[in-house]
Amino acid sequence: MYSQAMMAIPVKTPNVLEATNKKGLFEDLERLQKRLSLCEKALADYLETKRLAFPRFYFVSSADLLDILSNGNDPVQVTLTAVCHFMLFIARTFPLSNPARVCAIIIVDPMCHVFVPHQVSNHLAKLFDNMCALEFQKDSNNQATKIAVGMYSKEKEFVKFDQSCDCDGQVEFWLNRLLDRMRATVRHEMSEAVIAYEEKPRDRWIFDYPAQVDNEQAFTWQSQLRHRWDDNNGHCFANICDAQFRYCYEYLGNTPRLVITPLTDRCYITLTQSLHLIMGGAPAGPAGTGKTETTKDLGRALGIMVYVFNCSEQMDYKSCGDIFKGLAQTGAWGCFDEFNRISVEVLSVVAVQVKAVQDAIRDKKKKFNFLGEIISLEPSVGMFITMNPGYAGRTELPENLKARFRPCAMVVPDFELICEIMLVAEGFLQARILARKFITLYTLCKELLSKQDHYDWGLRAIKSVLVVAGSLKRSDPKKAEGEILMRALRDFNVPKIVTDDMPVFLGLIGDLFPAMDVPRKQDLDFENVVRKSVLGLKLQAEDNFVLKVVQLHELLQVRHSVFVIGNAGTGKSQVLLSLNKTYHDMKLRPVTVDLDPKAVTCDELFGIINPATREWKDGLFSTVMRDLANVSHDGPKWIILDGDIDPMWIESLNTVMDDNKVLTLASNERIPLNPTMRLVFEISHLRTATPATVSRAGILYINPTDLGWNPIVTSWIEQRTVQTQRANLHMLFQKYLPTCLAHARSASFKKIAPVAECSLVQTILYLNEVLMTPENLPTDSSKELHELYFVFAAVWAFGGALFQDQLVDYRVEFSKWWVNEFKAIKFPSQGTVFDYCIDPESKKFVSWADRVPKFELDPDLPLQVRNLSFNVPNENHTHVPKEAVQLQIRI
Repeated sequence: MYSQAMMAIPVKTPNVLEATNKKGLFEDLERLQKRLSLCEKALADYLETKRLAFPRFYFVSSADLLDILSNGNDPVQVTLTAVCHFMLFIARTFPLSNPARVCAIIIVDPMCHVFVPHQVSNHLAKLFDNMCALEFQKDSNNQATKIAVGMYSKEKEFVKFDQSCDCDGQVEFWLNRLLDRMRATVRHEMSEAVIAYEEKPRDRWIFDYPAQVDNEQAFTWQSQLRHRWDDNNGHCFANICDAQFRYCYEYLGNTPRLVITPLTDRCYITLTQSLHLIMGGAPAGPAGTGKTETTKDLGRALGIMVYVFNCSEQMDYKSCGDIFKGLAQTGAWGCFDEFNRISVEVLSVVAVQVKAVQDAIRDKKKKFNFLGEIISLEPSVGMFITMNPGYAGRTELPENLKARFRPCAMVVPDFELICEIMLVAEGFLQARILARKFITLYTLCKELLSKQDHYDWGLRAIKSVLVVAGSLKRSDPKKAEGEILMRALRDFNVPKIVTDDMPVFLGLIGDLFPAMDVPRKQDLDFENVVRKSVLGLKLQAEDNFVLKVVQLHELLQVRHSVFVIGNAGTGKSQVLLSLNKTYHDMKLRPVTVDLDPKAVTCDELFGIINPATREWKDGLFSTVMRDLANVSHDGPKWIILDGDIDPMWIESLNTVMDDNKVLTLASNERIPLNPTMRLVFEISHLRTATPATVSRAGILYINPTDLGWNPIVTSWIEQRTVQTQRANLHMLFQKYLPTCLAHARSASFKKIAPVAECSLVQTILYLNEVLMTPENLPTDSSKELHELYFVFAAVWAFGGALFQDQLVDYRVEFSKWWVNEFKAIKFPSQGTVFDYCIDPESKKFVSWADRVPKFELDPDLPLQVRNLSFNVPNENHTHVPKEAVQLQIRI
């Protein structure tokens, strides 16, 4: 109440000086600040007790934890959010007259189980690896009770609990009960599956038990990591070399697994031996070699929850300490991606924290002292760091930290083996032959095509094409497999190939897939909508432009991060705008947020913790991403980052752009990128991006020749209201522009600064915009008069940036070329074409010198005033058209 009265002061006293100088106001504010600090300290202590009671709370932000605790007595509410892919599936399958009632549907599965209404969890998915929703019992009134009977994965797999789980009481207690029930259920399903494996047919056995259930002969290709069921202990164990690990029974759902290659086996052996020796693991190597994914896959093989953290300069020793406290008490693994981005001062303290945990594991302690605080210990805890050597913004690890992690060198994996197995998984029968052709093509592309910053022929690019090939195979299963793969390789890679490399790339495709002429797969209905949307934006629906819009749409179906690359004026923004308009016209309700990441600092972009008060200040990107994640509908949601690529900020998005799809903040908050969200980067080049960044996104490269100058000019001409002007302008642009652009490409004339072709064209348009006034060009003007003003604009557009060096005056050379090339409009013989302007009265060329007003010296005025008054334009300075000033055009 007192604070409300204080806030009423500026309302009553609008003068800021009077309002802020009230007697006693400063003392009152200081008193309130002290009380607020006490409240914050008490709240932090309270949340710490909850995190100690359920250690997985260490991996959610304070805001999320407060939300969980506020709804703790209602487990149904804790496990619900507004977005539900299952509900969306039902809504599409069973259309309703009232869509708002979709959430009231009772779902019946093919096995005749009756499920209660559920939605994909927001908080539950942050606490467990792949448990995203619960199934609750229903009472006699068909209302959900607090008794959970089963769990759902993100892939919509349902597993019934071996016993019901009571979710009543304080949230930290029933979440612990839920954790125990999850593990007991997975363990129970394993024991049942082992017995049934010998009795049931294989095809029936696969569908009768959860996909997670791994015996030792189920995956012969994973022979190095051997799983066995111990009847005496009633547990599953994993053995590799001389190390043995008990399975941890984290529910993983039906997630994909890595292809096991010799490199994967080597990494598995190194990391498991590190754990066996009570050490951490440190996979290091080039981008796209599988450092993080291999660590995650090993965790899945052992049934362990793996948290991936994208390390950044925003992390301090206390935030790292909270992570280690959570890992130690939950027994989970922590994978710290780009670990050497953390400042060296913080890494020195991190070494002490890691040592405290590892020493406690080595001493087999149940509880231990972690930097002055007694906490419990689960010995399955593991710590792994991944690093890209030699990148900008990286620090050298301190020696006491290096000693805690066993290094593992990650090199280029066996692409052909990975490609073959993934093709088999996608349903291809000729996988071995096609895999060889696939890898041969990418090897030749790497060797024969030009070296472009945006080219990536690595593992992530291979995987993306395989996903496209799989979708094409399923959509047309009767088509020849060679034609399917050829279409996927061509159509997915063409958008990123520069014009000069296109013949070479298409030649390689033709050599590897001879006598195949497979047309591009087209959705004609979608392309028609694109054309209508482009025309609705007053743009030109040319085939090349429509193709780029369609290619962007196809990329966004496969990759959740896309770089739209091209020089200024090539149409990047218009391609994005056109696709967004298309989605609007299709009633998909797209949401886009534009931001310039270079306009703010990294702390302002991703947030920062105040080192003194531990207060978290949210960042621009984290706020936008959280807000979009909470948008309820299923339409496309884009975050458009329009600014130069800088490793200092884009490396913080590594875990968002790769398969983790989660933004990890220094506050330990984890914001997931939901399936409808996309990151779109609108940039001119990738010269400063690291290979780790380039490999994580799809590429749409817009060549300058893809659009050309004609659509820009046509759109501008169509804005003219006078028909005679349109006809004359069409003729004049066709007469002058091709010759001028061809000569500009020849680099015969040196400019003060490089000027792109589109800028030259835009300059002509701007100059014509300000010259074609009713006073200069009445409606009944002749073609010759139109050409006079057009020539004046063209001369200054193409020659205005030329300069004179020590040897040649390029303005004079341009003048000679122009007079010899274009003779329809005659310039005076004296001087150059730049020495003359058009007299508005006589419509003839006159010297600029004749337009300068006579200067009369007034000896009574100071020199500064005389110069100022002389330089101020007035109505006589007709060489600076007033229309140009009104349009804010720089001439």
